[in-house]
Amino acid sequence: MGGRVLDDESKALENEMTQTLKNDSVGVTLSFDGWTNVLNQNLLERWKEVIEKTETLFKEIDKMGVNLIAVVTDSAPSYAAARYVFIDFKKYLFMLYY
Repeated sequence: MGGRVLDDESKALENEMTQTLKNDSVGVTLSFDGWTNVLNQNLLERWKEVIEKTETLFKEIDKMGVNLIAVVTDSAPSYAAARYVFIDFKKYLFMLYY
């Protein structure tokens, strides 16, 4: 299976997932686990890229119209970095909408 059939089915599943997330009355939690990359390098040493990726995820979630209520990670330093980005992003959204 491939080509147009796979592309169409993939898009349909993505739309269904997005609608389910939008309809969630509580909101969703963004979870990070496995703080190493494919080269087994600790991502804490690459905090700038982690923050950039987290910001991108926040923007994509917001564009989808999904209510993000929390960010969870298994690493205290990574959690602190993600929390910093989340606070900054919420300030950005507030300024954007108000």
